[in-house]
Formats: sequence, C-alpha cells, structure tokens
Amino acid sequence: MKEYVLFPTQHCSERSIDDLAAGILYLYLFEGLGVKGIEDELLGKQEFRGYLAKTVLNYFGVDTSPGNENKKMYYGMNVYDVASTLLRSEEKSRSIVGQYLLRYLEAYPQSSR
Repeated sequence: MKEYVLFPTQHCSERSIDDLAAGILYLYLFEGLGVKGIEDELLGKQEFRGYLAKTVLNYFGVDTSPGNENKKMYYGMNVYDVASTLLRSEEKSRSIVGQYLLRYLEAYPQSSR
C-alpha cells in the first residue's frame, strides 16, 4: 500500500492518509465531533470546511447526514473492544472500519482516549 505523507501534527511529524482516516473515524464515532471540528483537531485548521472529513466518513459508509445515529455511536466504549467486534462482522464495510480503528490506536498511541 502506498503511503502519502500529510501535514505534521502535535501527535507525529508525518502522517499517512490512512492514519488521518483512522483519526477521522475515531473522532466522529467515539468523540462525536462534527466534520469541521475533526479537521480542526487533526489538522489544526478548517481549511477544507469539513468536506475532507465528510468525504472520508462517507467513503467508509458512515452516514453524516443531520440526525443520524452514527455520530458518537461508541462514546465511552473501549476502542480496541469495538474494533475487535467490527473485525468479526460479516459486513465488509464494518470490518474495514474495525481495521482503521486499530490503526488509530497505533497512529495515536499517546492519546488517552
């Protein structure tokens, strides 16, 4: 898999698009941040006006429409436990989200979340 290096952040000096996607999934599903808030948290700016985060979430099949039940769906739950459950899912899109949540734990190890 080709790695694309993106913006350095407080968490690491360089980051791949996959690490960014993992962070976006975590912040939306666990923390309940909106798409603009996610970009501000991960990139330190809202240059993309939420479209980057929304595009990534929609790519993974996560509905971001107003009133959906995905936002903050796993709040207060253990990331590893949720990822492990999703990995066992027969639905491929859920399994892929589980893989990215595990990647989140690797990409942001100092995170207290």
